[in-house]
Order: sequence, then C-alpha cells, then structure tokens
Amino acid sequence: MVLIQFGTMIVDRALYLRKTLLGKCAFQVILVLGTHFWLFFILPGVTERRFNLNYVAQIWYLVKCIYFGLSAYQIKCGYPNRILGNFLTKSFNLVNLVLFKGNTLFPRAATISDLKS
Repeated sequence: MVLIQFGTMIVDRALYLRKTLLGKCAFQVILVLGTHFWLFFILPGVTERRFNLNYVAQIWYLVKCIYFGLSAYQIKCGYPNRILGNFLTKSFNLVNLVLFKGNTLFPRAATISDLKS
C-alpha cells in the first residue's frame, strides 16, 4: 500500500512538471474510482470489517478526500505559467548566501546524526 501511495506521488509530480491538465484530470478520475473501489469493496472483503467499523480506513479516506479536493482545485485553477525556483539564489549578496548555506546545512545535519546512532 505504501508503494502505491509513493507511486501516485511520483505520477502526480510528473504530471505537474509536464503541466498536462488533461493527464491530471484523467489521473484524478482513476484515483478517485480506484480509492472508492478499494475502500468499499476490496478492503472489507480482505479484513472482514465493514468500512464504518474500520477507523483507520476512515481517517485515511478523510485525508484522501482532502487531497482530492485540493487536486480538483488545482485542475480548476490550472498550473502556473512560471515557476520561481529557488528564491535564495536569485540575487547575490551576503544575506542570501548565509540563508542558502543554512538551508542546505540542516537536512545534511539530520542525516548525519541519524547515521551516527
């Protein structure tokens, strides 16, 4: 299930980078139908618990509904024409240098401390 979630994130990001609204719309319809089919037919058959008794599935469904709503809003508004990119590298001064170096320092510090323990 986690791999399917990760796969949908990759496809959604690829559609965003290609800026294809028709592809995003088709992906949205497939995802909505697949999610409902999974939650209301397959999952109750596998777990032998109805949807209204499965609280984890209800929370997951709530999160997916919020995602579906935000995706529909994105389809309605369209993709941006220009993407700003990294705003810290647009101009060259000491403040931007310190902020950019600090931004790149924190993720590395978290991974190094994880490796030490």
